[in-house]
Amino acid sequence: AVDLDWFWRGWFYGTDYVDVAISDITQFTVDSRDPEVEKAWQKAKDDELEPTLSDQRNENLERLVDKYPALN
Repeated sequence: AVDLDWFWRGWFYGTDYVDVAISDITQFTVDSRDPEVEKAWQKAKDDELEPTLSDQRNENLERLVDKYPALN
């Protein structure tokens, strides 16, 4: 009962281009509102990830705060 000629006109009756690009993606997750479940799930997810290059390089570095606690 609705005239959609304005919508299809550019697709079928003309040479107008149609821009159908994905401009943004948002990821949603379900929250159980139980910290014990959520923290365990997040830790398991983080453990599956491969360490980043910067984490690998900084793994054995001695920090000045560890060496001189007064800096903290």
